[in-house]
Amino acid sequence: MDIAMVDANNSCFCFALRRASRAVSQRYDHALGCIGLRSTQFNLMAGMAQHEAKTLTQLAIYLGMDRTTLTRNLKPLLRAGWIATLSVSDRRSRPYCLTEKGKEILQLAFPIWAQYQQQIYSLFGKEYCENMLVEFNHIIERSKNLV
Repeated sequence: MDIAMVDANNSCFCFALRRASRAVSQRYDHALGCIGLRSTQFNLMAGMAQHEAKTLTQLAIYLGMDRTTLTRNLKPLLRAGWIATLSVSDRRSRPYCLTEKGKEILQLAFPIWAQYQQQIYSLFGKEYCENMLVEFNHIIERSKNLV
């Protein structure tokens, strides 16, 4: 086996980005776990709260997820009664929205998220975090040009 192949993870942009993402996500999951919520669920529900009801396709585009993964992530939220589908005349499209119960859990989650967010900003510095957010958005936009 070529030694360059063995060392691929040390120089792999994707691996480093995913590893950093997992490290931070695990901490947010731990913080939100006290109310039975994961960071992915919080982000999904926060996105729903910001916008009117969205279809699966619209949510997938907004969150940068494929529809299959999103469907899998929506199921526990539906079972918990935190989100619901709206009845519309076009059966091909099922908009999702937060329920009252979902809005309540999001109200409980927001201060926990905000406290942890502040810890992240304190640890790394506000300017660094703000610069990283800009860079993450650049990565998102530029990666659309990759084949």
